[in-house]
Amino acid sequence: MASNTTTDMINSYTFRQHLDAAIAHGKPGIRIFDGVDRALAKQLSTIVSGTAAGYEGRFINFSYDASMQTVIIAMPSLAHECIAEFTRSCWRAWEPKLPPDHEDNLAAMTRPLYEINVSDDIMCVLEPEYSICYEKKKLPNLVIEAGPAEAYPQLIRNKDLWIYGTKCAVEVVLILKVSTLRDGTITAFLEIWRAEPETQRYIVLPKQENEEQPFLYLRDIYGRKHVPLVFDPNQKLPLSLDWLRKAIYKCARKKYQ
Repeated sequence: MASNTTTDMINSYTFRQHLDAAIAHGKPGIRIFDGVDRALAKQLSTIVSGTAAGYEGRFINFSYDASMQTVIIAMPSLAHECIAEFTRSCWRAWEPKLPPDHEDNLAAMTRPLYEINVSDDIMCVLEPEYSICYEKKKLPNLVIEAGPAEAYPQLIRNKDLWIYGTKCAVEVVLILKVSTLRDGTITAFLEIWRAEPETQRYIVLPKQENEEQPFLYLRDIYGRKHVPLVFDPNQKLPLSLDWLRKAIYKCARKKYQ
C-alpha cells in the first residue's frame, strides 16, 4: 500500500499547483516518489498527463517500478526542448552551402554519449544536447550544451571538458541558457566557445536593437583537417537569433511576436 504521506501529497492542491507551474515553465529536474502502489501510480499518471495536455504535449517521461513501488517523473528544461527545432532551421539554411555528400560524411545526433579520456586514469562520459561529428572522428567537432540559469556553471565545466579534456579534438561548443522568470518572462543567451580564450555571447531574449547575428564556419562542423579541398573552410553558416527565438517560443507554447 502507498504511504499516507505520499498519498496526501499527491492528492494535495499544492502539489497540483506545483506540477502545473513546473510543466508550464519547463522547469527541469526529476521527481521521485517512493511507496507508491499501482493504484496510486495510475492516479499520478493521470494527473501528470492531464496537466501536460494543457500545454500541448510538453515532453514528460513518466515511469513506474512496481517491484520498488517507485515513480519517477523526469522533465527537460525549455532550453533542451528548443534545440531540435533550432537545429532543423539551421540545417535548412546550411544545405545550399554544404558539399553535396555532407549527409554521408557528417553525423548530427541528439543526446549522444561520448567517452572522454581526460588522463590515463580518468575517463568521463558526457551527453551533449546535440553534436555534429565527421565520420572519421571518434569525437564530435561541434557540440551544443543547453540548460536553465542554475545549470550554467555545469555547462561551463562541460565546455572545458569538451575542449581542453579532448586536447581541442572538439573545436566548438555552443551554450544555450534559457530561463523563465516568475512573471513568465523568458530570458536567453547563446555563447560560442572555441579553444581561444575569447567567447562570443549573443542576447536572444529580450530581443536587442541592432543585434549582430552569430554564425559558424564550415570548418566548425567538419573540423579544420576534413573540409573538402574545393570548399572554403571559412564559409559562413548562419545561426539566426530569430530562428532561436521562434524555437523557444514554440516550445514554451507562447505566441511569437
